[in-house]
Amino acid sequence: NTARAINGINQAILQKNGDAQIFWCGVPPVEKFPALRFPLSLVMGLWAKSLDAQIRHLSRIHQNIHHLSTPSIKARHFSIDGVHPGRLAYQQWGEYLGRNISNILQLRVKGVD
Repeated sequence: NTARAINGINQAILQKNGDAQIFWCGVPPVEKFPALRFPLSLVMGLWAKSLDAQIRHLSRIHQNIHHLSTPSIKARHFSIDGVHPGRLAYQQWGEYLGRNISNILQLRVKGVD
């Protein structure tokens, strides 16, 4: 089960360092990938939403686990394969994650949950 595997990863990290802050990036909207056609886009999209919901749930019940949603990616920002984000999308995604992780860590240092 995927939730059990994700929780196992979290627990292994926290056993090594109980103060660790674990950040999970949200699963992208797979159903919108240009290269995926129906019905594969539907099936993969449902799987991705389920996985993302499981990670989000774990982040709500564990104060050291954080879920960062995936910013939307415009179709023109995908790589030529239609599955992977292109250079600009990865850059924007990285900046988004960096800002959000920094904000969360600053709040932790200040003692705000």
